[in-house]
Amino acid sequence: VGVAMVEAATAAAGSAEAEAAASAMALGVGCVSEPPAEEVKAAVDKAVSAARMQPLECHVMSYAWGKEGVESLVGRLAQQTDGFELNDKKPYAELWMGTHPNGPSSVRRNGELVPLDEYLSESASANGSKELSAKDRAMGLPFLFKILSVRKALSIQAHPDKSLAAQLHADNPDCYKDDNHKPEMAMAVTPFEALCSFQSLDKIAQNLTACPELAELVGEGAVGVVSAAVSAAAALVSHGKEVLGVDRDAPAVETTRADIVAPALRTLFTALMTAEHAAVATQLDKLTVRLTNGKPTSGDNAATAACSATDKLALRLFQQYEHDVGVFCAYLLNYVTLQPGEALFLAANEPHAYIYGDCVECMATSDNVIRAGLTPKFKDVDVLCDSLTYHDGEPHFVTPKQIADGVYRYMPPVPEFLVDRVRVANGFATTLPAAPEPSIVAVLSGSGVVEETATTTTATTTESGDAEGAPPQHDVNSGHIFVLAPHTELRVNSDSELQLYRATARYELEAAR
Repeated sequence: VGVAMVEAATAAAGSAEAEAAASAMALGVGCVSEPPAEEVKAAVDKAVSAARMQPLECHVMSYAWGKEGVESLVGRLAQQTDGFELNDKKPYAELWMGTHPNGPSSVRRNGELVPLDEYLSESASANGSKELSAKDRAMGLPFLFKILSVRKALSIQAHPDKSLAAQLHADNPDCYKDDNHKPEMAMAVTPFEALCSFQSLDKIAQNLTACPELAELVGEGAVGVVSAAVSAAAALVSHGKEVLGVDRDAPAVETTRADIVAPALRTLFTALMTAEHAAVATQLDKLTVRLTNGKPTSGDNAATAACSATDKLALRLFQQYEHDVGVFCAYLLNYVTLQPGEALFLAANEPHAYIYGDCVECMATSDNVIRAGLTPKFKDVDVLCDSLTYHDGEPHFVTPKQIADGVYRYMPPVPEFLVDRVRVANGFATTLPAAPEPSIVAVLSGSGVVEETATTTTATTTESGDAEGAPPQHDVNSGHIFVLAPHTELRVNSDSELQLYRATARYELEAAR
């Protein structure tokens, strides 16, 4: 908590000794005379509790695919957590910020940790403008905010829609922990590689020709289905109709093309993912021998220099998951590299796999994952093959909109969340607008001072500042994470190239005014 807040607390304590004690506390030095400790502590606790931005302690997930030690952004950020010790040999994959029961965050209040969902339900200033039902209060935040550090590829996966999630949770609660859907958005912090959604059917047909091992594995029947679908889709062009599948002004034509493409993709993908493991291993061995001229797949290899980007990715995946059928997905899914600040939206039932890099991720509050490759974990192949949308073409990129100096807003087409990215150069400042619902703020890099101001007339004096109107301040550094009360504007002052992200429920700017 910033120095200004401590000073406000000492004023409330009402004694010169208390003021000296709090000043010494802020500077990190001892006091000459014995302060009235109980009086100062009570005043400081009151000021901290009244603040509309409260520090969070969050869970770090150590999955095998995470970056290790100091190489992991997650690990470096987690060093701000009390008791955390960075281990150079340990993978730090995900930092969870939210109320999901698999990794709930906590608010440190008066020296104790209070579960975030409990804090939100108890605090009148923190739980938002909407009337919360008992179920809403039990669910906590509608979004789950994460930071990911990816060293090796995640599984070939998709997330269920609400109907499927409810069914899976009822049938298999040990694997599917909740009944919610999980649309998600990834925003690159470093160059971030991913496989996502199916390539265009035309491109996949070309890959079947260029990769005979894949064609042999799925069989002549599946290859023939794809070829026939390409020809049928091309026939629509000969009639002068738009068939790209992205013309939002011509839904009937899009549906017609989808009727052709989706069954073909389903046939091909199901044939691949249900192939016998021995056959998969045989064809992958053939693929690697062809691409490397029989030389090792690791290290410099002149033979691989001429390979396509897709072939090189397949070799990387083979090194990480030898003889796994997911390696062949490099030839079916779009391979993208997001640059810092770029974002990708993944709707329910869309196949994807993150490959490498650091990202900020936000999703509906759920931990449901349907896996089918590139993983030693439980694979629900039949469910995945049955549930995908089988849309083809370009991935769904999210272009941010600038809403203030250095503030960029990402708004995917779901109600559960939006994300603001704030980047402020050394010595400059900007304002992060208030949101009508609770937010989570994560500082990824740099340092500075953040001033909070309530924007509603219902805020009390202690919520919006001291008696003279000075707003509470917070010293922030890389790794600091906060929960922010609704209707709270932040003035962000940078001391050192400050970058932070804020997640909240989706709203239009006018709704917060």
